[in-house]
This record gives sequence, structure tokens and C-alpha cells, in this order.
Amino acid sequence: MAENEKTSLPIASYASEILKWELPMTLTEEQLRKLKAVAGSALTQAPDKLNADTLAARRATLKGLGSLGKKPDLSPSLFKALQGLKIK
Repeated sequence: MAENEKTSLPIASYASEILKWELPMTLTEEQLRKLKAVAGSALTQAPDKLNADTLAARRATLKGLGSLGKKPDLSPSLFKALQGLKIK
């Protein structure tokens, strides 16, 4: 999670409660609301999906950097993330 992302206290409380649930059980309206709140929070904290144009541009940049025959001058975390992309 990035520094600017925070999980609200109610969401953290809901998540803790949901992890303690056991089956079999029937969800009440309130439990369903809490479950949806946690799911919504998780979805908004997921990284954005890259569209095809952005991904193609990143691959082209990596191919160009690879042809230099040396490690590009990037931050270590960015370089590691870019290494994970499959280049065709």
C-alpha cells in the first residue's frame, strides 16, 4: 500500500470481524454491507490496469534500454518493477 493510502478505522474493524466469521452462517443485511465495504476498499487500493498503448510504450522503452548493454539509471524499485514485464 502506498504512503497516501489509508484504511479507515471502520473498514479495518469490518475486515477483522469478517476474518472471524465461520461457516455455516446466513448473512444479515448489516454483515453484507460490511462485506461490501471491505471489498470496495480492496478494489480501490488495487493498482490500475495498464491499457495496451501504455504497456506497448513501456516495452519499447525497455527494449531501447536493453540495447545499451548496461543497467539503466533508474531507481532500484522502478528497475525491478520494469524487469518483471515480459518483452516480446
